[in-house]
Amino acid sequence: MSVPGSSYAVATVTFTPPDEQNYNCTFKASLVIPKGSVKIKPQTLTFTISGRGHEPQLTVMCPSARSERGNAVLRFKRLRLGDSETLPLVIRNNGSIPVKIMLHLEDKHGAFFLKGRASTLRIFHTEDVEEDSVGNESKPPKKPFFLLHCGQSTEFDVIFKPTRARRLEGEICLFMGDMCSNKTLVELVGEGHKDEFTLDGLEEDTMEGNAESSLKKDIIDAVRMNHLQFGDCLVGKRCSRTFTITNHTRRKVMRFEWEADAPFQFSPKVGHLCPRRAKDITVTLKSDVPATFRRHLVKCKVTKINFELPQREVPDWDDRMCTVSWKSTTRKDPGDKFPKIEKVVEIDPEPAHTVVEESSQEAEVYLSAVAAHKQLKLKTMVVQFKDTQPSQTRTTTFKIHNAGKEALEYSWDYAADREPVNKPFSFTLMRRFLSDETVKHRRKLLRSYWWELEHPPKIVPKVRQRRPDRRLRLARLRQQRRDRQWRWDWIFHP
Repeated sequence: MSVPGSSYAVATVTFTPPDEQNYNCTFKASLVIPKGSVKIKPQTLTFTISGRGHEPQLTVMCPSARSERGNAVLRFKRLRLGDSETLPLVIRNNGSIPVKIMLHLEDKHGAFFLKGRASTLRIFHTEDVEEDSVGNESKPPKKPFFLLHCGQSTEFDVIFKPTRARRLEGEICLFMGDMCSNKTLVELVGEGHKDEFTLDGLEEDTMEGNAESSLKKDIIDAVRMNHLQFGDCLVGKRCSRTFTITNHTRRKVMRFEWEADAPFQFSPKVGHLCPRRAKDITVTLKSDVPATFRRHLVKCKVTKINFELPQREVPDWDDRMCTVSWKSTTRKDPGDKFPKIEKVVEIDPEPAHTVVEESSQEAEVYLSAVAAHKQLKLKTMVVQFKDTQPSQTRTTTFKIHNAGKEALEYSWDYAADREPVNKPFSFTLMRRFLSDETVKHRRKLLRSYWWELEHPPKIVPKVRQRRPDRRLRLARLRQQRRDRQWRWDWIFHP
């Protein structure tokens, strides 16, 4: 290396550790003296270069589910063809060095899509940021990548839109650095269907043991939304949940019937579904004893039907529909002119129909609930305050514990039958902090205040006097004038 006078040169040292351990080396630079020149004392620059090899640590934060192979798994719902669902993918660099990552989506059926969010664009690069951009015009362009610094994370949206009525799968490959062998896999699982009716508004049973066991299988299933969670309910109190049943056909009318037993009640339990229509189903639980229901199975039988009359002339029907009428009775109370009228409720009969052969289907719904009593634990029965002066505030605390599984609602009521204990005010204590004049003034105020409490003022309603009529006032004035004139006449003419 040749260094011109009054200048400097830059030497580049490349460190490529093969393993995760410490490495040391010695850098030595000597001055080369040409022969025949002036004698110059030899000079040597020596220093140590050390480094440590680190393996990139890329972690998939979301999803948290892992398959038997140790890969992250994104499980999508079971969707109808044409519907879509979006789930997040969060990647974080937990290592101590920046990591370059590249993502590759492998999908044979074109049902999965990968989309970056706004925060992802800030870490997106199309060239090597570690090399100097000057003098690299002749180099071929490199593949775009994402650069994650230490502790930095990035988010993506993974979209599933089924194209076939079957189980669909794919995977996302995360390549770290320039090595294709160092990669992380994210498995994608979904399922499409063309069912003629669906149950919407249900959820996945996250507490189900089969949900975790399904991840340990070689073939992972899509998420099945067939669970209705009631949670904790009070004994003897009604607890309701609602979901929807939808008919997706264009011309076929369907009849549904729930095979439910006590203490669960379905409303409506039997009904008809017109084409492209939906109905809300309300499930009510009322248990008179403490009980636990874990994945209680309820089946729904669905069949296609044909009406005997044209479909336009047949109204929508379910077992909630009824006709209310008022009918006269022969009962009559003494003194009444007319007999009593009673309210009569009659359930509308089901329209005449025939069932289409081989059209019967079944749907399953699992119900989970816990019915229990309220349980309150209170150790403190008497709250004792310290002696408190007027205009002073004392605060004390105590704990109440909800020992039951149901949320406890409570409120405080003051016992009106108990009177507060009156304690005399201490003037001796007040004299220690106030002057004599102030004590006398406050004593006077307190006495007047106590006297007013013992002798409340009596409020007498004011009676508004009516003004006399104008004619009456004129008559009174004339009479007063006559009386005055009579007195004067009597004085001067006795």
